[in-house]
Amino acid sequence: MASSTPIAAGVAKIASKSMLNLHQDSTNLKSFLAEHSALPTEAEIENRQTAFAQLKSLILPRQADEGPVHYADIKLTLVPIGSYGLGVWTPTSDIDCLCIGSISTSLFVQLARQRLKKAAAQGVRILRTIKSASGTYFELEIKGVLLNLQYCPATEVVESWPRINQASASDSMFNLPVTSRKKLNAWRDNFYLTQSIPDIASFRLAHRFLRLWAAKRGILSTRFGYLSSFHISLMLSRVCKLLTRDTGNATAPDIVRTFFHYYASFDFAVHMVFDPDIHAPRPRYERSSRENLAVLTLHAPVINAAYSTTMNSVTTLVEELKRADHLMSYVDTSWSDLISSGQILNSREALPGGSVDFIQAFKSYVKIEVQYWGPSSAKLSALLEWLESKCVSFNNDLNSKLPDVYARFWPARFVDADANGMGYRDHRAFYLIGLALSHPDRSQHPVAKDDKHSKAIQKTLHDAIQDFTERIRSDERSYDPTSSWMDCTVVRQGDLGAVKLDDREWGRFVVDDDDDDDEDGEEAQNEEPESELDDDGGILTFEANDTIFKRPKKSTPARHVKPSVTVAVKLRPAIDILNRLRWDPTVDESDYLVGYEDRFLGIREIPLDRWRGEKTDDEFIPQHRVVHFKRKSDGEVVWEKERRLDRVFGSGAFVGEGERLDVRSG
Repeated sequence: MASSTPIAAGVAKIASKSMLNLHQDSTNLKSFLAEHSALPTEAEIENRQTAFAQLKSLILPRQADEGPVHYADIKLTLVPIGSYGLGVWTPTSDIDCLCIGSISTSLFVQLARQRLKKAAAQGVRILRTIKSASGTYFELEIKGVLLNLQYCPATEVVESWPRINQASASDSMFNLPVTSRKKLNAWRDNFYLTQSIPDIASFRLAHRFLRLWAAKRGILSTRFGYLSSFHISLMLSRVCKLLTRDTGNATAPDIVRTFFHYYASFDFAVHMVFDPDIHAPRPRYERSSRENLAVLTLHAPVINAAYSTTMNSVTTLVEELKRADHLMSYVDTSWSDLISSGQILNSREALPGGSVDFIQAFKSYVKIEVQYWGPSSAKLSALLEWLESKCVSFNNDLNSKLPDVYARFWPARFVDADANGMGYRDHRAFYLIGLALSHPDRSQHPVAKDDKHSKAIQKTLHDAIQDFTERIRSDERSYDPTSSWMDCTVVRQGDLGAVKLDDREWGRFVVDDDDDDDEDGEEAQNEEPESELDDDGGILTFEANDTIFKRPKKSTPARHVKPSVTVAVKLRPAIDILNRLRWDPTVDESDYLVGYEDRFLGIREIPLDRWRGEKTDDEFIPQHRVVHFKRKSDGEVVWEKERRLDRVFGSGAFVGEGERLDVRSG
């Protein structure tokens, strides 16, 4: 049982150090969070209050200050959930909203869509509508603030609002479908935490630091099997309550210190994280062998909020907790030391936080590259979300097929450090999975080829990568080779070159003007899979079979005027041209030649289909020696480095956007 891990151990260790300098009070911590934009300003607080109030006035017009709105037989109420409802939100957080009412989901979606669209002139936009097994929800933007709106049909709850906050678990109002109870629990859990945590102000301050720490160290992303804001809330509330029992109220720095020390020695494989009050003496939850981490929710139906974590992600979490605990044992440790790297990366671009450690921690990486050159931002965003979901399953496959290999996925995209000149349609990036043999000192034991065992690992890895790549490229519904390209390879650390994190936003969804009715997900006969949580702690309705409504607006889009003069744009590298000509099914690869510079014979040409880019190949030619690409059928040069000519993508200084040639076959 989790309570067998003594919380007093962390307290005693802090006391023995007579308090670290950075722990004397919370002032230093507040200043640090403000410097890292993790503490909202007064203006940001006001903007979100205004956005929420505006949404409330749209969904619940002519509402009273308290209680649900009555429209004859229709009753509705709107409450904030997630990080905003708990008061631990940051300037980058969305506002998660839950509407509870007496009408069906399909009717609510229809009414809400109509009211939201009518408010477009007031700065209200529907970014996208997502439908899953748990229902339909909206992603909105109101005057620059992002909001998520979902609905829960619960007539008795809304009729007796706000009695839900004092009702017992056996109350008849909770005789609802499991889906509805899970949605209601997003509100009930938040309300319980705010009422039961001894010092909510210190809790919120500590939470904001822990969230910043998790984000900078690459472990804040439920999509990739890591933590969410809600996980942190549940883990932190346990520490706060047990710490208060032993020592009385503690400051936020004391809470952070105890959090790291407590969970650094916590056996996640054996024990579960649960609330010491609501689940006393121990929870009535049977954990399965497939659950690598168990963080239990508060109200029935009790679920494991961390069921999507993997063995590798839990290993990474423990390593980061131990690193933080070790650093905080030193008197001169600063808050910055906990989130940043102690290493210096020899790069023209700085990598923030733990990404520097990640780039230097492994000798081998799986590099998953993706490129998109189509005109639709909706397809671009859909491609990225779909590929990221497949990356998660691929990482799980590596864990099952290669139990001797530790694979750490960094939950963000990377780009080459010299990619500053990319245009707005230039979308190319890659994901990285660090690989090392499972060993206490993994950084010194890369995936090698020295012995029979290592060669077997290499073959299994190669087969897994090949299978993953083929599955991605063969999925006709999600992958369009005429506008996108992806590849997956193993690279050595030294071959990565200078990289940086990709901070670009890859596309937005906009719904159309169609007011089609949506099916009522709550009335489905089959029970849905467990709901996930987003990184802000709100309930996610993303499931494996999500349908995304991403149809374009029916209005005629604005036309772009082509420039009459040439536009100077950064020249696309040879690898982009090579990938386009090789993988675009509308292009005849055999009709192209690659011109390259031979150190002894000068400029030489070989057919594109004979080009070899692997260093182990006998005919390997470095890409920096490529000087041009030429079409054999008419002798047309479609890309040339010296003249900065690009007739494939239209980059460079020689060809304007309107002069781009068609490289397709036929």
